[in-house]
Amino acid sequence: MFIIERQKLFIGIDLGNDFSQISYYDEALFEPRSISQKEEEEVYLIPTVLAATCDNGQWYFGEDALQLVRDGQTVALTDFVDKIENGSPILYYDKEWAPADILTRYLRKCLHLIIVKFPAGGIEKLVITVVKKEKILVEAILEALHELGLEKDRVAVISHQESYTYYALRQKKELWLNDVGLFDFSERGLFFYRISMNRRTIPITVGIEKKDFTNLMSFDMLSGGREEGELAYMFDGITKNALHKKIVSTIYVTGRGFEGDWHKSVLEGLCVGRRVFYGQNLYTIGACYGAKELAGEGKLADYLLLNEEMVLVDISVKVFANTKFVPYYLVKAGINWYDVNSKIEIIPDEETELELEVFDVMTQQKKTFLLRIDSIEGRPRRTTILEVGLKFLEPKTCVLQVKDKGFGNMFPSTNRIWEKEIHL
Repeated sequence: MFIIERQKLFIGIDLGNDFSQISYYDEALFEPRSISQKEEEEVYLIPTVLAATCDNGQWYFGEDALQLVRDGQTVALTDFVDKIENGSPILYYDKEWAPADILTRYLRKCLHLIIVKFPAGGIEKLVITVVKKEKILVEAILEALHELGLEKDRVAVISHQESYTYYALRQKKELWLNDVGLFDFSERGLFFYRISMNRRTIPITVGIEKKDFTNLMSFDMLSGGREEGELAYMFDGITKNALHKKIVSTIYVTGRGFEGDWHKSVLEGLCVGRRVFYGQNLYTIGACYGAKELAGEGKLADYLLLNEEMVLVDISVKVFANTKFVPYYLVKAGINWYDVNSKIEIIPDEETELELEVFDVMTQQKKTFLLRIDSIEGRPRRTTILEVGLKFLEPKTCVLQVKDKGFGNMFPSTNRIWEKEIHL
């Protein structure tokens, strides 16, 4: 009896407001490959568009949807990713649609391309990357994937920054011996991202810095009648600003703003002493590499990848356990700040202060913060349970909260609360 093992698929989808891209990991080539909506064509930018026909209610996506619109058979549903992210209603044919419903229809079409190419395959890990992980958008994506039979253990949603990091660190090591830069130019603006590492830490910490140059050069300028030479001059000044006093050995360039040849002379100048790569599939390929990493089949186990949406510090309190004081971690660096909601119950022994230790994994520096806890009248020693909680208001601001929980039936709670806002 022969047992055919189902092929494990690692999929990356870059879900953009205007265009999306899909890639899969090719185990024979040891690298991701992009998928075109039309198998006979190598067109990998799939319009993020849906359309339904009035006669049979059939839904279409991408180029198929746009063709029906051009033929006058229907109208297009566009900009739904931005609408979900902004909390705006999605209206189509005089009906308001739930965000997850629309995403389910679009992602079903995307996954159908995978099924057609790999009819005997099964998705081991699917990673969807978006510009920024807004909570409302992430929740809608996860709900849509649930409707499609993909539970949370098989999927992940990451930001473009995370995709870029996965992409950069899965290239040849000589390309990231020093810092790595990325210029991203799209309708959202012109941004520069620089990856840097602290190789003296265990694990090696990988951070990313973002600079916004949209106020100096916007996407609208490309169609505003400016000469190519003027555009190149502005971009050249921006590159010099971004790279000033930085040792950047590799630069990636992506985004629809770089279509055409207006930037050619600037990129040629950047090639002096550096490697420069231009392409439009960086984020989907990075998401595909991320799928391998998050499934436990990657090569970056010795690296801690950080970005602006993550907590960059370890935060702990000292507790007495097994005859000695040990740190109890309320949060470890590398988790998204909005996912932090840590709680621990402790029994103080006449202590009047709670000591919080903050360790920055990038700078390797420690800070200590103290929260004064007033004694509760009428309570003997070690007859008070305190709930210590930690949550974040933003990546570099957290709130430490301590609640009196009483002590079982002996002493009811006084409902007293102590709080301290900490700026990291």
